[in-house]
Amino acid sequence: MSYAPHKKFFLLLTLIPLLLMRRLSVFCVKQEPSKGFALSTVLVLTLSLLPWQSVQSLEDSTYFSPLKVAYLTDDVPWSFTNAAGEPDGIMLDVWRAWSKAVGIPLRFYPMSREQAIRRLKDSDIDLIASLGPESRVQDSKLELQEMLTTRPAFFVRNDLEEKALMETLTAYEVGVVDDGVSANLVKSQYPEASVRLYPSLDEMIKSISNRELVVFFGNSDVLRYYLSARGINVDFTIDTEAKYPAQGLVAAIDQSRLALRSLIQRGLDEISKESWEELSQKWFGVSAQEESLVIALGSNTAPLSFINALGRPAGMFVDIWRLWSRKTGMPVRFRMGERDESIHDLRTGKADFHGSLSPSRARSEWLRMSTPYYGLVSRLYFRNKPGQRDPGADLDNLKIGVVSKSSNEEFLNTWFPDAITVPADNVSRLIELLFRGEIEVFLAEPEVVESALSASGLVGEVSSSKYINMNEAVAAAVLAERGDELLTLINKGLNSITPDEFRAIEESWIPNSDNRYFNRPRAAVNLTEEERHWLAQHHVLRTVLNNNNPPLSFKDENGDYQGIAVDFMRLIEERLGITIQIEESNNLSEILGRAYRRELDILPMIQRTDERARYLDLTAPIFTVPTVILARSSDTSIRSLSDLKGKDVGYIPGNASYEYFRERMPEIDFKPVPSAASGLNRISTGSLDAIILNLATASYQLERLKLTNIHIVGEAGYNFEYTTGSRNDWPVLSSILDKTVNSFTSEERSALQSRWISVSTISWAPDKELFIGLLLVVVTLILIIYWNRRLTLEIADRERAEKELKARADLDRLFSNISRQFMDNSVDDSIDFFLKSVGESLGFESCLLVVGSHPKASIEHFWSRLPSFDPGAYADASRYRNKRLSASTG
Repeated sequence: MSYAPHKKFFLLLTLIPLLLMRRLSVFCVKQEPSKGFALSTVLVLTLSLLPWQSVQSLEDSTYFSPLKVAYLTDDVPWSFTNAAGEPDGIMLDVWRAWSKAVGIPLRFYPMSREQAIRRLKDSDIDLIASLGPESRVQDSKLELQEMLTTRPAFFVRNDLEEKALMETLTAYEVGVVDDGVSANLVKSQYPEASVRLYPSLDEMIKSISNRELVVFFGNSDVLRYYLSARGINVDFTIDTEAKYPAQGLVAAIDQSRLALRSLIQRGLDEISKESWEELSQKWFGVSAQEESLVIALGSNTAPLSFINALGRPAGMFVDIWRLWSRKTGMPVRFRMGERDESIHDLRTGKADFHGSLSPSRARSEWLRMSTPYYGLVSRLYFRNKPGQRDPGADLDNLKIGVVSKSSNEEFLNTWFPDAITVPADNVSRLIELLFRGEIEVFLAEPEVVESALSASGLVGEVSSSKYINMNEAVAAAVLAERGDELLTLINKGLNSITPDEFRAIEESWIPNSDNRYFNRPRAAVNLTEEERHWLAQHHVLRTVLNNNNPPLSFKDENGDYQGIAVDFMRLIEERLGITIQIEESNNLSEILGRAYRRELDILPMIQRTDERARYLDLTAPIFTVPTVILARSSDTSIRSLSDLKGKDVGYIPGNASYEYFRERMPEIDFKPVPSAASGLNRISTGSLDAIILNLATASYQLERLKLTNIHIVGEAGYNFEYTTGSRNDWPVLSSILDKTVNSFTSEERSALQSRWISVSTISWAPDKELFIGLLLVVVTLILIIYWNRRLTLEIADRERAEKELKARADLDRLFSNISRQFMDNSVDDSIDFFLKSVGESLGFESCLLVVGSHPKASIEHFWSRLPSFDPGAYADASRYRNKRLSASTG
């Protein structure tokens, strides 16, 4: 640590030049008066500057740089560590402004109050940024420096009738934090006031947000900070009638650091008026905010939106709207409150729009909804107790807790009118009511429930029902009377946020990946405003599922709905943010009858027929499945559809394929069966010859029933086109469903189909006879090929032998004729015969007999097949053919 001299030391330094001047003047007079005077003058000027230069140097940034500043981590809003782990607070911003004014950097160190005071006394730090009001500092060894002044005040809600403060205080309870001081201050000036004590400031702020308090008292700056953080500071006015003395907020330095105190005061004086105004705007919301949009959000739905420990808006929805603000360039501020309070703020115009509401029939009458940007699934929760059954199976006369004014409350009142609905302000309150036994179950979002259970230390103490899942879309809501401009701006900003940006925000707030809406890629459904408005009025749709029609829809051994239709329905719920209320039946004809009477809103995964198209709007096919013929493996008489003539063939009443085959194959004797499983079992036992089923049902049932004596003969020539039907007096619903089906990716369709249709089962399986037949054909082909090859070789050998024998016979005949000629005729005639026979036999044009050697060789005999042959022309050539001719004749 650098030494800081005392003020008296500087005063002493200023006297030294005068004493020296007098002494030197006397001395110099004795020598040379003129020189002495000049020397003394220079010395006086030089020395007189020294102390002031020393003071200035001590105040330089090189002397004090950097200052070590301790700050209290939990003194909100004066000094604290924020959510990013950084030093924050009003007093720290004052110190930053001071640092900028004097040019001395600061280094902040988080500490507890006791630790900061101890380390200051040990000279480990230079100062403590803030110790709060001066009256709270009891240590006389600390030098205190006043940084700000604040005062207590009454806050009165603006909508109260204007009257004297005393009348207001007697007419309404005054909210006061039970800190041992505030209540006494109120009573000191207004002894007739009715005081309502709160154990903490947070509890009092909650009551203020819930409109339970209209008058409250406390530190004006602290209260302005918390009201501003919740966006409700504009609802209250500070009453100026009551006058309470100001309180100084102080920093602390060591008593020996008086020069530092002087420097601090000088720096505070140099902070500009504009800087003080910026601080006020930042922390107390005192600014011209008409250019900002006010967004209403829930204050107690962590981790979606809530007020954090620092009194500021936080949560996933808050981050989404902050990103929206950056995308659109439109400043926003948040008005936080309980669910019904935030809706009231929107209705009364205190907020421009609500940032997280789910469509409902009641809200659609006075609100317009943006494009949904998130989706939630509410579940029914109950306590874990020994032997506790799932209460979701029967909700009649059950006490069900629900957040007041929520879409969940409307859902319960509409679909479970015999249940007893118990509203509460928030999920934390619902959990409290559950453990106090005032409700038996409650309906809420898993994300919020898990956060509230963790905060209460009750993780693992509740379970969710498997019976109730209410889907809801989350969107922004604007008053219906407002123009299109704001809603267009909201949608434009939301559409500019990429899925990866949404996913990154969600991952930072939702730790359980099972609860994440963006856990897997999903395509958006681009609905018109009319379609969104319609969904808001009909966010719960009715359907009936066949509980014994696997793999399309059925109940498993646990009583849960399963099947392709169920999975597809869940995709629709997720994509649209709606809930499809399921009823059950085991009779397809009954289901179609209810659809005809418009007792149902939607029918997922039904077969398209002309008859059904008369009373249902049908979407494009979701996927196509062929029909197949199934028969006993031992029955070789059935190989195709035509072989079913005169056979007993099972069919399921109401099935679309029955009418098709009955019209085209009247020779088939169709027998009704209650289900596919029943029909297959009857084939296995021999009471039916065959059955025609769609491939999905056939493959699933064969694998499930393990009927080894039944096989798929082949396709029957009819395809099932599975589609989704909706009542035809709701064309808007038909349009919505069409867009939803078209939004499903090929990967989603393939996953939906492959989960329930076994490829290995549906592939055609040949029987034993076919294997034997194929084997015989292959063996026969191999023998034929082998025999043909062998025969070809034998014929070639025979032809070659015949040619050799013929050539040998011709040669023998030639030699025999030549021999006979030499025996019967003269030599010359015999030679001529020899040349002719050899030439004709070998195919020569001419043959010559040359006698003698070069140069005396001569042609003695010749033969030619040419009519004009001149042997003389070969006379010269014979010289060059001597050896060859000699060899020939030899």
